[in-house]
Amino acid sequence: MIRFSVVDQNEVVTADFLYYRLRKPDYTEADVDAIAARAKELLAAGRDLNLMFKHEETPEGALNAELLMKKAG
Repeated sequence: MIRFSVVDQNEVVTADFLYYRLRKPDYTEADVDAIAARAKELLAAGRDLNLMFKHEETPEGALNAELLMKKAG
């Protein structure tokens, strides 16, 4: 079990894929860097990864998603 502090949940890998719902209203660039680093690790290990930022009221979720895509490659 891995503690993924940005998500603030325990990560329990039981399949070849992971799904994150990133629901905090505000993520810092350092948070996005940490998410990108973990995403790279998971993808390099051959896992499928689904990440979704909260996107209901404000544009921050979409902006964070774009930033994450740039950082994760």
